[in-house]
Amino acid sequence: MNRPPVAAVLFDAGGVLVVPDPTVLEPLLAPYGDSLDPAVHHRTHYLAMRAHDVGDDPGWQQYHAAYVTAVGVPAHEVEHAVPVLRDTFNSWL
Repeated sequence: MNRPPVAAVLFDAGGVLVVPDPTVLEPLLAPYGDSLDPAVHHRTHYLAMRAHDVGDDPGWQQYHAAYVTAVGVPAHEVEHAVPVLRDTFNSWL
C-alpha cells in the first residue's frame, strides 16, 4: 500500500502542549471578574488539571471550579462562572 509521508506528529495534545484558548475564555468569564491576561489563563489550566487529577469527582466539576477560582473569579461569583466554563469547554476550545 502506498501511503503519503508523515508531515508531522503531534503527541500529548490534550492539555500539555495544547491548552484551552484564552481568547475564547477571557470574554466569557470577564463579567465574573477573571483576569484578561492570557498568561494567567495558561497557568490556570495546569492548576485546574491538578485539581482534577487529585480530586475524587470523575467528571470535570473540580477542574471547572479550580479554573475559574485560579483565574481570579471571586468566591461569590464561582457558582455562576462554572456553568459558563462548563458549557463552553470542549475539545475544539
